[in-house]
Parts: sequence; structure tokens; C-alpha cells
Amino acid sequence: MSDYRRLRVVEKHPETTDAYTFVLEPADGLPYPYESGQFATLIFKANGKEWRRAYSFSSAPGHDGLPAITVKRVANGEFSNHLIRNVHPGHELEVLDAVGQFTLKQVRPTDRQLFFVAGGSGITPVFSLLKTLLHQEQTPFITLLY
Repeated sequence: MSDYRRLRVVEKHPETTDAYTFVLEPADGLPYPYESGQFATLIFKANGKEWRRAYSFSSAPGHDGLPAITVKRVANGEFSNHLIRNVHPGHELEVLDAVGQFTLKQVRPTDRQLFFVAGGSGITPVFSLLKTLLHQEQTPFITLLY
């Protein structure tokens, strides 16, 4: 058994001129578990080389139908440019399991205020967290500094 999953791109849409969201579904039909705030490592192999890049989920499990990542084009970034130029709906990507500790596990139901700070593409995992928080029964007061 390999150490990665294959996720199929089902949607690709621009967020800005340099950022695209890729909506993904497991090619094997099995669930791809992740939490808001986590990231997945994508693997790209070509010409005997392998590139791995981590991308945070911009989707929120339980609220968005499928997992999604948002990729910002990086100047001279081989991986981000490859994704944006060459990967379209129907393509399959090799992806490792979701990981990361930047989740809502530390937030208690009694927490009344939350403060988030993000810059640039760092908004992506925060966006996922905010979507989850805003769908809770009791939403704390949230401040976002971006």
C-alpha cells in the first residue's frame, strides 16, 4: 500500500488573479478525513524528480461538501505554477493524509472571544476555522486582523 491518497479535482475556480481554489474528491470514493485549520501535502513527480508542497484547506468539513485547497501562485514556484497552469477538473493529485495542530481543539465552549491574526495566503487555514466557528450554535465574538 502506498503512503498517499489520490484526490480528483472536481472544480477549479479563481479567487484572485494569482490564487485558485481546487475542490477535491477521493478517487477511491472513501472519506478523506481532515479538520479545519489542517493542511495536506501534495506530491508532484516529473522527470525523475519529486516535489512536495503543503497546502492548507480552505474548506470546512461538515459545512463544505468536499475538501478544497486554495493555491497562490508563487514567482518561480514550480509547484504552484504547475497546479495553476496544468491541473484542471478530472486530474488526480497524490496527497498525503491531513495533518496539523492549528485546529479548534483548544477552543472551549465557554470561550467568548477569539482573536485571529493572518497575512497573505496565511488566511487560508483561518478561513477554514472561521467557517466552522460561524456554523456553531453559540458563536464566540471573533476578531480577525488581516
